[in-house]
Amino acid sequence: MKYFWEYLKLVRLHNLLLVVGSVLLGGWLESKDLLDPRLLLAAGSAVLLAAFGYAHNDYCDQEVDRFHKSHRPLAKGKIREKSVLILSAIMAIAGAAVTLWINAYNLALALLSVALLLAYNLRWKKSFMVGNFTVSFLAGGLFIYGAVAVNKVSLALVPALFSFLFHFGREILKDLEDHQADTRIKARTLALIWGTKKSLFTVTMIFVLLMLLVFLPYFLNLFNQRYLVMTVLGVDWLLLYILWSMWKDDSRKNISRLNSLLKLNMYVGLLAILVGKL
Repeated sequence: MKYFWEYLKLVRLHNLLLVVGSVLLGGWLESKDLLDPRLLLAAGSAVLLAAFGYAHNDYCDQEVDRFHKSHRPLAKGKIREKSVLILSAIMAIAGAAVTLWINAYNLALALLSVALLLAYNLRWKKSFMVGNFTVSFLAGGLFIYGAVAVNKVSLALVPALFSFLFHFGREILKDLEDHQADTRIKARTLALIWGTKKSLFTVTMIFVLLMLLVFLPYFLNLFNQRYLVMTVLGVDWLLLYILWSMWKDDSRKNISRLNSLLKLNMYVGLLAILVGKL
């Protein structure tokens, strides 16, 4: 049983819940049928593909993780390298194979996701902006993945755009948090090349743009007043606090805490979109 929990840690169970929620919400916005078999299959496929990405990422980063994230299952020797590699391959193949029962578009998106995740883990992760863009693109694409499964893509583009901007800002903050580890491996992240202040300024511009854009769906009558209230009181206020706090204290400890708060804010954002169409 203890090995089972280590494997759940490997694939970031808490992140997989967000993956499921994003795909289901994207499809539900278009069809209003949460139990559509195609949508449920898309959610399962996305979970497998995301789990592949997380597991393979740990496999690629295990040397660095032994110094800076020694709590990770592979880094502390709780599971074997070969097992992780085999499991990653199985999940990638299974995630793509599930789409054979959905449609050709989801299959194409699944194969594209596998290619992007491999490129990210092997080369792009520590490249200037490319890794940040890739993660943000994939996160926003989850809503599209669900919408494509039900053969309609329109309203799902709204949370997809918001998710892209949200993750783009958060990824830069994560680079600031990983500054020491990235220096060790001679990475070319924005935080290392531009420095802390310019990175914080970039995050500020991204989050301010996001806070302004979230009003548009309400004024365009795409979402109701409940969406507006929850977005302003939930998402925007927390983003404002994060911006204030990161400029006040840019230490690794505080940036790490703020990244955790941002992860919580993702759930609030999903809920705001959901209640906005009820």
